[in-house]
Amino acid sequence: MKKDSADAIAAKVKGYRQLLRLSQSFVGEKVLGVDRTTYTRMENGKIEFSADDLKDLSNLFRVSAGDFLIPNRSHSAEAGNREGKEEFLLAGEFRSRNGTAFSSVQFGAKDLVLFAADKNSRKYVQQRQKNAAKSMARFKTVEEALRACKKRRSAYLSGSSLLIDKFIIEEFGLWISWNPLGPFSAIYLEQGMMVTSEMELPLPLIAVNSEHSLERQRLSAAHGLAHHLLGKEGKIGCPTLAGADQLEKEADRFARDLLMDEETVLELFQTAQGNGSANAALMTAHKLQVSYPALVGKLASLGVVTTEEKKELLAFKSRGQQKRTAGTQPFEDSYIRQDEAHLGKKTIYQTDPDCGGPKGPQDLRYLQESSYVEYLKFCKTKPPVELSVVFERVADYVRKKYPKYL
Repeated sequence: MKKDSADAIAAKVKGYRQLLRLSQSFVGEKVLGVDRTTYTRMENGKIEFSADDLKDLSNLFRVSAGDFLIPNRSHSAEAGNREGKEEFLLAGEFRSRNGTAFSSVQFGAKDLVLFAADKNSRKYVQQRQKNAAKSMARFKTVEEALRACKKRRSAYLSGSSLLIDKFIIEEFGLWISWNPLGPFSAIYLEQGMMVTSEMELPLPLIAVNSEHSLERQRLSAAHGLAHHLLGKEGKIGCPTLAGADQLEKEADRFARDLLMDEETVLELFQTAQGNGSANAALMTAHKLQVSYPALVGKLASLGVVTTEEKKELLAFKSRGQQKRTAGTQPFEDSYIRQDEAHLGKKTIYQTDPDCGGPKGPQDLRYLQESSYVEYLKFCKTKPPVELSVVFERVADYVRKKYPKYL
């Protein structure tokens, strides 16, 4: 983080402390666990506040952690900007298009800046910046981007499903945030866009609409990756419906082909054909963690099913929703226990040192997704239950086993 940015954060912390009439000794020793001398140096900008420090101080001062990124302003400036939104400079046009999405991305962007400001994350962020810069606008066509991605995807498979979040983060360095985005499925923002008048995005950011289904979120994340790899400047916001926008259609095509690799789709569908075309399509969609209609559309585009068969398969899905769990392979908690043991050996999954459960929302998400893949291994003769059923069961399992889980 630049020194002037660090100084601005330190000044904001000092201002809040003085406003509440708290001593440096109290804040340093009781809140941050450092002595008064060290804390004084932190307030004077000699030692940077870490992201964890700012989270602890935000709880003490009853403000959001992102508020530390907004420099102190004069009373006259505050009077002209009661809501303080003008300090967040990402695309005035975008802000006017949808307030909910603007607010959500605002918080996601500030979380990213806070993460990058943590001195313990510096080397990691620098490596991600190199990966992002190397891949930004690297490809001219969707086909070129897909060929490059498919060479790397084998290391990011969980069963037959691509771990799209991990793939995007580790291969290309981007930051992913889950937010309620109103009319947008996803929003892609380039590295270097201004967050406040003094701070810019340290990494490209993909915001995914958290109100959509998991399958749709995965597609949206891949859609945002397409905008990054193809370098479509000015593409702020990916609408739920692409309409006639050719750039959005290209991003959708990239996302679908990346998540539904042709060879994998054909292999899974043909292997499950003994259960009938409809059940085979349903099982294939679940194993790839894509929506059933999207999978049927892929089968049609590959010429595996005719137009009439496509209509029949989609009708089957509608009927099947009325019998959500009837005739399906039951989901057992034993699948979760097996997966916890498996994930315990992986660096992507973090546990809370106090209760032993998932450390945060991202880790709960990993447990839900991975438990579902574990469960699919047992669905050889019967189709699986809906993905949402499994997610609810895993969340309930965590609440019961780890009462202290946040």
